[in-house]
Amino acid sequence: TIKAGGIQKYIDRKNGKEKVNYYHPSIEGILKPTYGIIVYQEQIMQIANRMAGFTMQEADILRKGVSKKKADILAKQRAVFVEKSIEKGVPKKTAEDVFALIDFFAGYGFNKSHGVAYAIMVYRTAWLKTHYFIQYLTALMNSGIDTEDRLKELVAECRSKNIPILPPDINKSDKLFTVETQTDGSQGIRFGLLAIKNLGSKAIDEIMEERSNRAYSTFKDFQRRSGGGKVNRKSVECLIKAGAFETLGEDRVTVLREFNNQNGKAPIVDDSTTGLFGGSVGEPGASASSCDTAGAAAMEKEAFGFFCFCSPFQQYESLLAKYNAKRVSDCADCDDGSTVTVMGLLTSAKTAKSKAGHPYGKCTLEDDSRKVELMVFEYVLGQFQPCFDREGAIVLEANVRMDGDELSLTARKFIDFVTPEQAKGSKLVSVTHPVLKLRMTEEQVNSEILKDVLLLTHHYPGKEHWRILYRNGTEHCLEVGNKHWVTITPALLKGLAKILGPSGVDYS
Repeated sequence: TIKAGGIQKYIDRKNGKEKVNYYHPSIEGILKPTYGIIVYQEQIMQIANRMAGFTMQEADILRKGVSKKKADILAKQRAVFVEKSIEKGVPKKTAEDVFALIDFFAGYGFNKSHGVAYAIMVYRTAWLKTHYFIQYLTALMNSGIDTEDRLKELVAECRSKNIPILPPDINKSDKLFTVETQTDGSQGIRFGLLAIKNLGSKAIDEIMEERSNRAYSTFKDFQRRSGGGKVNRKSVECLIKAGAFETLGEDRVTVLREFNNQNGKAPIVDDSTTGLFGGSVGEPGASASSCDTAGAAAMEKEAFGFFCFCSPFQQYESLLAKYNAKRVSDCADCDDGSTVTVMGLLTSAKTAKSKAGHPYGKCTLEDDSRKVELMVFEYVLGQFQPCFDREGAIVLEANVRMDGDELSLTARKFIDFVTPEQAKGSKLVSVTHPVLKLRMTEEQVNSEILKDVLLLTHHYPGKEHWRILYRNGTEHCLEVGNKHWVTITPALLKGLAKILGPSGVDYS
């Protein structure tokens, strides 16, 4: 009776808030222990036998129809049940009401052995969640340690309950998530190393065995003591990106650059040009503290599969109230087909065509609590496309789609787009105009060509932002700082095309 709504009725009747109805004296003994509500499948068989004179074999057919939610079987059995009950002197209305009770139970019911075991499990779970909430959440996180979406939701729940999530620490983290008492006596949940991508169980065992002899003092100390085993280059890189060495006083950006230099891997962008940009989703070229750059957030997402400690969405959280917008995870509590206003980051966006030739967008919308699929169909695609490769948060109206527990959204209307600069306090302006995008190779970004581009743009100062897109295995986006913004003119576009070629200039 869980999904049928019987739980609240059971509680109200047990506590005397609702009158108990047994419908007919012949079945009072069957329903009395459960306050007139069918709780077990066995009660259906007993009611059919006592009230309608079904044989136990006939009653079992009815039970199977109920347990398997077979609508055709239930419809046939209803007529038989009512007819046989009338023959035994039961009023037609009473027989129909009792069968309606059986049909109500069909929404969700178990046999008694299953139901009792389930109830005991639920009670124990509720007890643990009430009295050992942090330990309970830690166990849940460990059960979903290899499931990004589940971990992201649980981390968000911890934060909503003011439970500290402690970052990975090369000296304190165990293989799994653990409860850790902090210096002020409060408890938090320490991130488990197994939640870091490309870090296998055997590599973690080696790290923990070595540190049992002596804590790691520096990143170089870790390198000296971890070589030659299961801890390979990729494992170390992911530990750095996860921030596991920051408690040693070494931020991930600096450590990663040094590590790459040791392995002969050049930085993506030269130090002399990184000052041009407000942030890069690629590997940063200048030292920064833990979460000061978009690069640090991108590294963290690569390490965990989701933003956890350096979420870019944090700078937009204060705007949720301004737009009366929901978090992405809150949409799961809405009814299927309902309309919501939601705010999040478009972390991926692709356009394609349907079999009928109609264009549509398939996107991922996420915040620091959850990510969902967002479908943008042809009738609103033009409103959203200018935002597909921009850095910022989008506010939109969408329809909720629930397929079981699977949440997805369908875009209905574009409301606003907020850039990082706007989130810091400047006036919010809807973005519906074209954006200048320069497509360059990694070599061009690190060459005189970029300086030629900058020299040209300085002759057209203005208020329109622009960005550079380049590929290094995956596509990266460099957002140009506002002191380099321009006024878009035909002459500027022509000059840029002369430097980069027509395919290198996109103003759409």
